[in-house]
Amino acid sequence: MKDETVVKLTTIICLTIVLIVNFFTMKIDSTFTGTVCAIMGGIAGYELGRRKNSKGQKLDTEENELLSSDDEKEIEALARSYVDKWVASLRAKGKQPTSEGIKRYYETAKRMARIRVSMSSADEG
Repeated sequence: MKDETVVKLTTIICLTIVLIVNFFTMKIDSTFTGTVCAIMGGIAGYELGRRKNSKGQKLDTEENELLSSDDEKEIEALARSYVDKWVASLRAKGKQPTSEGIKRYYETAKRMARIRVSMSSADEG
């Protein structure tokens, strides 16, 4: 086990012991109980969120390694195509896209293109 995990488990166990001692000595105190439960939930929730985030980053890295340079070129072309269509639709409505909006939409379009290319690569393979 990692040192961080041991520290977190020890903290949760100690808080549980304090809570049990409080129940035996002072009866049930809802404020104290709520505080202890909130601390334990915060520790556990933080750890789960951190693990999900780190797993997501690893998956992105693995996905990038699976795509060839041809796939990357196709992703770029698709993303630019999506952005061009979006800009054209905005201009048709009489609106002018901002440079920040184009950057944000390009990142989203790139993710959509990556999904599309990886799905078509999986179908071929």
